[in-house]
Amino acid sequence: MTGITVAIPVGPFSTDQQWLEECLASVQEQTCEADEILLIDDMAGLKLGPSAFSLEDGSYLVDDMRIKFGGCRIWKSPWRLGVAHAFNFGVALAENELVFMLGADDTLHPECLERCAAAYEKDEPSTRDLTYYFVGVQYLDGRVDDKQFVPCNAAMVTKSLWQRCGGFAVESASGAPDAALISVMMVHPEAGRFTGVGEGMCLYNYRPHTNTDTAKRGAWQGVILETRNVLTRDWKQPEWGRYA
Repeated sequence: MTGITVAIPVGPFSTDQQWLEECLASVQEQTCEADEILLIDDMAGLKLGPSAFSLEDGSYLVDDMRIKFGGCRIWKSPWRLGVAHAFNFGVALAENELVFMLGADDTLHPECLERCAAAYEKDEPSTRDLTYYFVGVQYLDGRVDDKQFVPCNAAMVTKSLWQRCGGFAVESASGAPDAALISVMMVHPEAGRFTGVGEGMCLYNYRPHTNTDTAKRGAWQGVILETRNVLTRDWKQPEWGRYA
């Protein structure tokens, strides 16, 4: 099967790192092993620990942007990116064409990567590299309506799709970058397509809490909606320089 990178942004706050051990363990326990785990150190200060899941002294992995350790690699941001841009860097810097986007406070169902890779392999070669493969989400806060199967940031994407559509637009850093990108693809089919993986099965476990990026941007909702509408209306395929 085609190799997959799992991209995980890790921010500077305690809640960005509190569940990282559990997050990484869920990637290690996949029925289809990830070829690479890429941690985007977004001012988190990740450091070398005695094991891949060390929590001693607040340290986790490798204090170097290019050293591999236990299948993991860290890229250190030179300044604060935020989740959306951190995912953009994760896709750009991944060593594989396929990149699964995972929050550091979330976990994956053991079959998640296997089912995503299988969906990609079964898809038409002419379209699969421009496809956004989203998965079902299980909310972990005990809510009654705790399952979701709609396009969102719980997804495997390709470098080719990111190059075609421009990834999460810089304007969407105010929030809901996944909704903005999906809206663009719905209105502009040439930007890319999306398809669900797992036949309604929840393959991604989402942990709601007061410090998630979504929760902290609640006051921006009006701006976010208008930004999404403008991005969707005015989107054009990016023109890249010769080094793209």
